[in-house]
Amino acid sequence: MEHIFISYTQEDSKFAHMLADEFARWGITACIDERLDKLRNWPPSIPESIKACPIFIVIMSSEARKSSWVQKEVEYAKSIRKPAFPILLRGESWGSFTSSQILDIRNGQLPDRSFYLKIQETLNKLRHPITPPSTPSKTKAPLQNSSERHAFPYQNIVETLISLAAKRQGRWKLGEYIIEVSSVTLTLRLADDQVWLSGGQAVHPNDKAKVLGQSQPVTVSYEQSNSQHRAGYKMTVYGASKYMDVAIEMIKLYKASGLNPNDLLAEPTRLP
Repeated sequence: MEHIFISYTQEDSKFAHMLADEFARWGITACIDERLDKLRNWPPSIPESIKACPIFIVIMSSEARKSSWVQKEVEYAKSIRKPAFPILLRGESWGSFTSSQILDIRNGQLPDRSFYLKIQETLNKLRHPITPPSTPSKTKAPLQNSSERHAFPYQNIVETLISLAAKRQGRWKLGEYIIEVSSVTLTLRLADDQVWLSGGQAVHPNDKAKVLGQSQPVTVSYEQSNSQHRAGYKMTVYGASKYMDVAIEMIKLYKASGLNPNDLLAEPTRLP
């Protein structure tokens, strides 16, 4: 299974798991082991995981600099020429990374969306292309403690949105989304009376924004049920320049709802 490898020290475990959870929301598999840095021997499973991963991420801190495990992981990844994305969490930078490689987040915040898009772009260049299924699958995706998914071909959804916008009117169904097309906007709705996160806990409707992250270029609202629509998400889009952002949010909402995002690779069907 394609994955990225996160190298970290035990003191940075909380942040490493937060980062892995955020990657999961973007549909990116993160390999993150429950580690004991004080073990004398380096487990053979670690170099095997690094060798198998397309991307290597190291969380840099003063503690990581002193960790023999992290140093071994960094040196091994370098020796086999893995694409590396170092993240500076605390302290000063170290190692042979260039300043342009290092993402400085010493403000304590998770990386912004540009970082995940860059990871997606790198993965898309490295992995084999995914062939869209001929028919949609409407089965619920299994809930997991960690994501085990490939990077998703967002461009397929962008092309679908462009084709629907060109029709200038009508209602369409794409997976579980209802898309209303007018001459000016696309309005997307996803009925979801109760959202589920990867850990399995339900999220109250008033806390929906927490599922979506702190910032997003596309406004996503959560509406209670009415005479026309069930409770769920709503996105209104006014221009094609936002379609890639919309595609990203569509996938995040779909996964947060426990649905299989491959549904969105099928052809949309017209509704009355």
